[in-house]
Amino acid sequence: MYSDSKIKPFAFSSSYVDFNDQNFLKIKQECLEAAKYFEDNQFPESKITKNAVWLRPGQIVKYPKLFVNGCSRFDLKQGNNLGNCWVIAAMANLAMHPKLLNQVVCIDNGDFDESYAGIFHFRFWHNAHWIDIVIDDRLPTQNEKLMFVRSTEENEFWSALLEKAYAKLYGGYDYIIGGFCNDALSNFTGGVTETYDLCNPDPKLFIMMKKSFERNTLMDVALLDPSKERLGLYSPHAYSITKVVTIKTLDDKEVDLIRIRNPWGNHVEWRGAWSDKSKNWENVSDEEKARIKFKVNTDGEFYMSFQDFLKSFDEIEICNLTPDLLDCTPRSDREWKMKSFIGTLNNDSHYFELFDPDDDDDLCTVVISICQFRENHEDALTEIYFQIKSKGELVLEKDLKNFAREKVCREYFKPGIYSIDVYGEDDYKYLLRIFYEDKIYYETSVAIENDFYEYFNIFDVDDIPEKMSIPKIICPIENDHNCYVYFENEKSQDRFEFKQNVEINKLPIVPKYQKNVKVQKSAKNSGLCMRMGKILVYIWLFFVIFGFFLIASLIYDTIKT
Repeated sequence: MYSDSKIKPFAFSSSYVDFNDQNFLKIKQECLEAAKYFEDNQFPESKITKNAVWLRPGQIVKYPKLFVNGCSRFDLKQGNNLGNCWVIAAMANLAMHPKLLNQVVCIDNGDFDESYAGIFHFRFWHNAHWIDIVIDDRLPTQNEKLMFVRSTEENEFWSALLEKAYAKLYGGYDYIIGGFCNDALSNFTGGVTETYDLCNPDPKLFIMMKKSFERNTLMDVALLDPSKERLGLYSPHAYSITKVVTIKTLDDKEVDLIRIRNPWGNHVEWRGAWSDKSKNWENVSDEEKARIKFKVNTDGEFYMSFQDFLKSFDEIEICNLTPDLLDCTPRSDREWKMKSFIGTLNNDSHYFELFDPDDDDDLCTVVISICQFRENHEDALTEIYFQIKSKGELVLEKDLKNFAREKVCREYFKPGIYSIDVYGEDDYKYLLRIFYEDKIYYETSVAIENDFYEYFNIFDVDDIPEKMSIPKIICPIENDHNCYVYFENEKSQDRFEFKQNVEINKLPIVPKYQKNVKVQKSAKNSGLCMRMGKILVYIWLFFVIFGFFLIASLIYDTIKT
């Protein structure tokens, strides 16, 4: 399976697949007609909930709500009984972007009102599709308190229900204990998450993070090394990045700061420089504090300097809704495109072509994402490596050692045609997405009469029905520039045939900056309207000059004889 498209934000699609053939609207209507609450017999059992008492929100509080005063990252407090900080950190990021949250927490869920039937549904990006998951609202409790994630507002339940739906996707609560933030971010957005090693940071990392934050990119950070535990930080643990900012102190110095949130949502915070009670803030004006919305609260959120950030954490995960969000200097003359493939490990080869190098060198930027499918929670993730070849020669071989579902890397290649083969220990399916940068091409329109009529005849399809299958004419034209040349024939029923003995289906159709471009016949009786670039003018001038010298030569020979 293959697709090629311009990159747009990975927006929610109205096309989705019902998980386990459970349709939300159908089930809800059946429950309302039968005047009963939905009970999901497909929700998997878990060891961790063996002694839980399952209660609906209306049995926990008197007036439950899905949302109370909208959504906020502060709504989330991780439960003590479930080690799923990677999910809660990603959920906190999601809560900062209401449009993204509404793609996951479906807006037609309703609330605990007259339309309530004890059923809710959520959507996740999984195995290259949006999956619609239905759950009942019975939640695991102990002593009438939620066991797992809860909101700071005790009568708000969107976070607990979302966590339950996500657990169902993975096979139960037991299977979301421990994991990777990039998997959760991918499931929530369909975006591409790149991981950066903070032990060997990119020199432009802060600029990248700042630009990413300004463009609404989602970011999490992980502390994996126990030896780095200090001053309120714990490992292994995932945190949300909620702000990237540069401030100016009273002595006119600039300081790069990162605002971070612990998914526990309590007093456990960083206690070092630039923390809530740090004396560093005495050297910052009230106006500057207000600008960055600095507050002292026991909510799990804190600031720290970028230097301490690099020393204290191991990995940062940046979820790009489009890969160009990481460009430090985006340009109006470039755009990102994507090729996507679904294949099977050890079996399939895929091809892609790079045309335009970056300005600062002769290489093209390529982002490669390989996401391994998991048909059920028992499928183990395998180590993956891939080979990239050009003209049969090995260009790159890379071992993606981490066990996250999605592996992403950014590479640089010369323009050309490449093949990629993906290998692993088992024959699992995978989604391969290749993102590459290309120029934006600007075109002009001119009218040209009869230039190509010598190549074909015009006729009506009513006269020759068997010719109806011929959709267009394609004339090969040399093109070393950044334009397409083509005729348009959208409304006319005109068709044509070549006077020359040429098979239409063997004529080349190739992109810009190649040796040929496609040319199509225009509408009936409208003359020949062609969209073109400067190259066609050069071709026309060449033939005019060539014709002039040819005629002059013939006249000279005639006079001479």
